[in-house]
Amino acid sequence: MTDKTEALWMDPTPGALHLVEASAGTGKTWTIEALIVRLVAEYGVPIERILLITFTKAATAQMRARVSGRLAGTLAALRGQPPKGMEDDPIVARLQGTDVQDRLEAAIRDFDRAPISTIHGFCQRMLTDLGVEAGQDPQLKVAADADDILAEMVADALAKSTAELGADEWWALVENGWKRKNLTRVAEVVVSAAAPVIEPAPPAGGLDWTAVSATVREAAPVVQRLVDLLESDAGQAHLANLESLCGQKHGKTPFLSRTKEGTNPAKSVSELLAKPGAVDSERFDKLPLNLCRLAVLEEKWSPKLQMDQFLDVPTVCDISQGIDEHVAAMQKVAAACTDCLAAFAQDVRNRYPVELARRGLLTYDAMLGNLARIFETEGPAADRLATAIRSLYDVGIVDEFQDTDLAQWTTIRRVFLSAGTRLIAVGDPKQSIYGFRGADLRVYSAAADDHAARKYSLARNFRSDLPLVQAINTMFLAQDEAKLMGNGARYVSVDADVQPHLLVSKKGPTRRPVEFRVFGGPLAGLDADKWPTKGPAIQTIAAQCAVECRALCEDGAYTIQKKPGKRGEPPDPSTERPVQPGDIAIIVRTHAQAATVQRALRRAGVACAVGGGRGRLEDTPPTEWVLAWLEALADLSHEAVARRVALTPLIGLKPTDVVAKEAPDGPLADLAARVASGDVAPDTLVW
Repeated sequence: MTDKTEALWMDPTPGALHLVEASAGTGKTWTIEALIVRLVAEYGVPIERILLITFTKAATAQMRARVSGRLAGTLAALRGQPPKGMEDDPIVARLQGTDVQDRLEAAIRDFDRAPISTIHGFCQRMLTDLGVEAGQDPQLKVAADADDILAEMVADALAKSTAELGADEWWALVENGWKRKNLTRVAEVVVSAAAPVIEPAPPAGGLDWTAVSATVREAAPVVQRLVDLLESDAGQAHLANLESLCGQKHGKTPFLSRTKEGTNPAKSVSELLAKPGAVDSERFDKLPLNLCRLAVLEEKWSPKLQMDQFLDVPTVCDISQGIDEHVAAMQKVAAACTDCLAAFAQDVRNRYPVELARRGLLTYDAMLGNLARIFETEGPAADRLATAIRSLYDVGIVDEFQDTDLAQWTTIRRVFLSAGTRLIAVGDPKQSIYGFRGADLRVYSAAADDHAARKYSLARNFRSDLPLVQAINTMFLAQDEAKLMGNGARYVSVDADVQPHLLVSKKGPTRRPVEFRVFGGPLAGLDADKWPTKGPAIQTIAAQCAVECRALCEDGAYTIQKKPGKRGEPPDPSTERPVQPGDIAIIVRTHAQAATVQRALRRAGVACAVGGGRGRLEDTPPTEWVLAWLEALADLSHEAVARRVALTPLIGLKPTDVVAKEAPDGPLADLAARVASGDVAPDTLVW
């Protein structure tokens, strides 16, 4: 790997992959802009022959604006009028004294022809402009997706299963993943452009529902025998005794070692017993079912103690045998359910293209798949199409390369890794987030491991503070990198270019760049070994989050540097100001959690706003007040409408004012006039 300077000054020779690994904040987009300016100015590549592929429409729009601005700014700087921020631009310095202004002028003039697009836009253009070479039916209508077709196939599969199986048998499938959400996900993946292999292979000759039903029926008495044994007096006594011995000692000798339990048929005994008519399901919720197996118990039992002195060994043997039979039966049921999913996946793969053709549709994934299948053949058709595409472009640049799937890489590699074209890919495997859409990080890893690939790394962060970057480096590099990152990704240690604007403690405790809060029972008012359920846990965490935010903002306890200085320059105390709520970002997983945190912050007196997603205007109380007012403005004759608007803060009446029958001069007497005139309570104008 090399540093940012070498990535910027690379010689993008044809026929080789130039791979730039760019961690967050290291100037990825800036580097792409600079490389395009160099390709235009130094290598004389016309802007319309530089293909830049991004993965979202928003990124495409941003990239077009950034590249266009960089070209114009470079030309202006070469003419002695550098725009703000480009006074020390290294590309401008490199191009000073060279005769490249005509090339930059042509690029700016022809920029509307610059092929900057999403991967889907690129494929659509290829299939449209090169329809003959691609063998594409010109009558097909391009659609972003065909979710309605997949929804119909999922509904068909669920209806088929309910018709073929009894209620108890069908629920066994549901417990093993036969759910609408899972089936929809399987359908989306199996028809994606990546076209993954269905594993395990679908049953030859299709799915035999009779065999599935028989497998589930055979397992039912096995499970019931084990439940009966555990619910018997002897079983209950043994479980209670075994649970009491866990974590206990005989003198100084622990009864059981604390090694991991291994894979459990169920997480705890209580999960198996949590069936209709079973014993109290909350008992034995800390007792792993696997610990009731004789082999596991013997392995964990202290060799210094005689087992038969503390446990009823015959009962142990009976329960252990029952668990072994239960495991074997459940494995057969799971295998049958897997066959159902595999058969469903194959059925979707077979029917989906037929249904698309019947409706005259072509999805983006189908476009990618069509191109990839052509290039996989390595025949004359693939050669003709690759040659036709190369006739349009001299350079291919792939942004967010970590989110490339196999179909996309098959097309890009076949077209651009040739003697006459250049290929530059920029990405960060740590930011691979589109696996749910078929992105395959193994594609990135395989490309990076190619001995012919020329690899670069942007190793300086221009976005974050130096202490924060150093703390993250320490946190990741101190761990087992393979386990921490997974999927073949590695952590690249980066430097930072910004002087810290650490929180300055005026009254509160000193804060570190990275701090963790471990949530446990005591925080929720419970014992140390107890954990709250999900709902109370979220409420407690939201409340604790509000406490943290209030402590940061309250009474000038902390200040923050408004404009951080550059490396080597001391912080300027005159730029410090108190921390404000707008300085704090809170990230949650769901919209419901965002609403919970928002309520907690408001109760704590911390101003906040929900941004993005469904944090929408129509979801806020003021919108409900305005809607009630508009409804009243349309028709105030209905008593319910009148009372609803009267009780909003816009009018400000109390429930006692509107419950009783209204007198002519009562609180609601002037309501119609207030609604019509927009005479609202002034304190509600700002929320």
